[in-house]
Amino acid sequence: MPDCIDCRKWAGAFHSAHLFVKTDDIQTDSPQPRVYVVKADSGSDMERAWCDGCGAGIWIRQLHKPEMTNLKAGLFEPGDIPSPTMENWLKNLESWETPAKGTTRTSQVN
Repeated sequence: MPDCIDCRKWAGAFHSAHLFVKTDDIQTDSPQPRVYVVKADSGSDMERAWCDGCGAGIWIRQLHKPEMTNLKAGLFEPGDIPSPTMENWLKNLESWETPAKGTTRTSQVN
């Protein structure tokens, strides 16, 4: 669950939840999404994809690691999402927030 400022803005929330998957494992018959490349807090170029029909966010992908895609967790049905295992960019947590139980906290930059 990233808490970087860019991901917070993209999610419209305090953090953004993603499922990290191998890009080659993604299967869909949906039309190609719209994409936009932004410079993340880390300095990495990030590709953000969304559905041009409904506006839903679909993925975030680091362009220097195209083999992995971070799918937006909100795409999945309740009960299909595993518990979080990792959190990063914790420097942006609000003073009243606490990290999720059982997660690995990564460095400020992933």
